[in-house]
Amino acid sequence: MSDKTLGYCGLYCGACGVYQMTQAGTPKLDDSKQPLVCEGCNSDRVSPWCSDCAIKNCARSRGYRVCGECPEKPCPILSGFIHDPKYPYHKAVLKDMECLAEKGIGSFERMITERYTCALCGAKFDWLATECNHCGKTVIIEENR
Repeated sequence: MSDKTLGYCGLYCGACGVYQMTQAGTPKLDDSKQPLVCEGCNSDRVSPWCSDCAIKNCARSRGYRVCGECPEKPCPILSGFIHDPKYPYHKAVLKDMECLAEKGIGSFERMITERYTCALCGAKFDWLATECNHCGKTVIIEENR
């Protein structure tokens, strides 16, 4: 995992569909048929919804690389993010930040990469996947480890 794919919120950008399509050279198109491209939260090319992120702005203004470093976590901004019913995969970020702090980037990288890799064929899948796009195997992502 590169530093670019570790979101300030604790999400792993490598499991974002827009990021995956950008990496594959087949970017998703927005409603106006413009390509949506993203190279990760901590890059110069981010998706529109991540370009002006309150969590990212707050962490940067306080000098933190991830908001999990902040002693005020979970703050109202992070709590709203975690409990947004439209994005069930957000539920994991607090525990993921704790794992990152406890185990370090290497162990976290192995854990998060395994979480979003098909056990049958080795293909990567995104946060919302219910089955592998490559082989069709049902995938189960544990939200709360």
